[in-house]
Amino acid sequence: MLSSLVGCGGGSEAASLTKKQFVQRAKAICVAAETEQFNQGAAYMEAHPGIEEEDAVVPAALPPIEKELEKLKKLPAPDESQSQLALFYEALEKALADTKKDPGSALVQKDNPFDEANNLAEQAGLEGCSSNP
Repeated sequence: MLSSLVGCGGGSEAASLTKKQFVQRAKAICVAAETEQFNQGAAYMEAHPGIEEEDAVVPAALPPIEKELEKLKKLPAPDESQSQLALFYEALEKALADTKKDPGSALVQKDNPFDEANNLAEQAGLEGCSSNP
């Protein structure tokens, strides 16, 4: 679904950010994605009356998360966080791919494909990025 995993510091900014700067920017990206996801979901459901929530997951809920991931990967991560963030990015890519195969799985708490990515985001100090989808 998404391009293969790239290093965390591959952005256009020359120097890596401090952990605090990275977390602040990541939080802003994730909050914006969450807002976009909510707005797109509501608009999609309104434009398709009677549609099941599961049918709105792929076209409305996943694109903001995909965009979030690409923006996060472009942030120049602190050296000490790169391996942890790579695991988070990889888990998020897997969750997106798994959800495309089974959209309903993202709507349940048990065995939600985003559980691992959300846990890794929390461990990396990215609580704002740990509530997907």
